[in-house]
Amino acid sequence: MDTIKVGILTCSDRASAGTYQDESGKAIEECLRRYIRNPLDIFYIVCRDELEQITKHLCAFSDEQHCDLIVTTGGTGPAKRDVTPEAMEHVCDKMLPGFGELMRQISLLSVPTAILSRQTAGVRDCSLYVNLPGKPSSIQECLEAVFPAIPYCIDLIGGAYIEANEDAITVFRPKQKSTFAIKERGKMEVAPFINSPTIPQTIQTPKKLTHLNANLHPTMVDVSHKESTIRKATACGKITMSQEAFLSVVEEKNKKGPVLQTAIIAAIMGAKKTSDLIPMCHPLLLSGIECNIKEDKESCAFWLFVEVKNQGNTGVEMEALSGVSIGLLTIYDMVKAIDKEMCISDIMLLQKSGGKSGDFVNTHIQER
Repeated sequence: MDTIKVGILTCSDRASAGTYQDESGKAIEECLRRYIRNPLDIFYIVCRDELEQITKHLCAFSDEQHCDLIVTTGGTGPAKRDVTPEAMEHVCDKMLPGFGELMRQISLLSVPTAILSRQTAGVRDCSLYVNLPGKPSSIQECLEAVFPAIPYCIDLIGGAYIEANEDAITVFRPKQKSTFAIKERGKMEVAPFINSPTIPQTIQTPKKLTHLNANLHPTMVDVSHKESTIRKATACGKITMSQEAFLSVVEEKNKKGPVLQTAIIAAIMGAKKTSDLIPMCHPLLLSGIECNIKEDKESCAFWLFVEVKNQGNTGVEMEALSGVSIGLLTIYDMVKAIDKEMCISDIMLLQKSGGKSGDFVNTHIQER
């Protein structure tokens, strides 16, 4: 894993003079350490709001320390001594105004004076520069907005490969279909990797949990943009019991009534009530639920199969699994007077169809 070199420059007359302690630079470092998995080598400077000083430090971060990412805070307003954007324009080979546009858009949701901010971003050699506002709260807000584009931007200019902490933030990299980049500072070589036996781990995008947002708060996924298709899912599970309990069910001698028929009704109800039981599941209009129970005499067990179908923009896997779980629990409840050591096991998704991810068949079922 690459070590990421980061330059942090606080532009402030008062912080430089020691009138107050710089909290903004610390806020930037805290955010970056939370967002980036790689080891970080931090270069931190506080300087006055003077064009010559700021320019000198910005150049040194790139030309001498070879920083991949350089982040400034302060000096982006309209006041006479706010000259950080001017210094950026002086040292950068290319400007990236989209960063500033997004930050202003985000900040305007909180305060109307954000329209006065002139923060921007740019590139010098293999270094990405980003201006941030001065307040620690605004720093976190703006950095959270623009960071998803930072790793890929640094890829494009030949910097080190940033591996994001997906538990804290989601970054964007387009899917690599035919090439991967072997990166050295100031040089980029492209090599084919289709059917290659050795693909760098760094280009494999880890699967992320969609029920947590960037602040690690629970969220129910927005599926309004998904295409409405016919979706089907089948799940199964098993309950194993003593021979006495098994015969009481098969021979319909259980005092609580017909166990298997009741379990099927419970499975249907469980599938329909999934969104009430599982916090992040969407309420769905199910178009069909079919349940079957098979006896396993050798193991004194019953297998319950639940197939759920609907037409919508999210899958029904959880409905099938919930139906199986509730159905098997119902069998346990009705037979526990005879055998309290019954074991519910092997609850799994057998197959699903429909939706963007396509069809799925559980290939491990034959091993069980």
